[in-house]
Amino acid sequence: MRKITYTLIGLVAPLTPVFAAGSSLSGTNKTLAGFVAGLGDMVNSIFFLIFALTVLVFFWGLTLQLINPGNAEHKQKAKDIMVWGIIGMVVMLSVFGIVNIIVATVATTV
Repeated sequence: MRKITYTLIGLVAPLTPVFAAGSSLSGTNKTLAGFVAGLGDMVNSIFFLIFALTVLVFFWGLTLQLINPGNAEHKQKAKDIMVWGIIGMVVMLSVFGIVNIIVATVATTV
């Protein structure tokens, strides 16, 4: 139970600045463009955290690849981890681009 608690604290603690930034959504700028811009800032903050995790996943797979060069089973597992890390990076870059396009579109049309 303690391990789960510490894991949850470790996952939620880095997001506290994001939640604090989210409180500014109810501030003085109550237009749709202001709301979308604040929401875009929150998503971008979360994006950078998740993107950093995908980079770590990729490098974890690379480390496994370098540690076990002779073992075919570990080598395949390391390749799979690296592939999923790359897929995660591509997905996060796509989300970043889509969110920024939406924010730019709404901010200029409103």
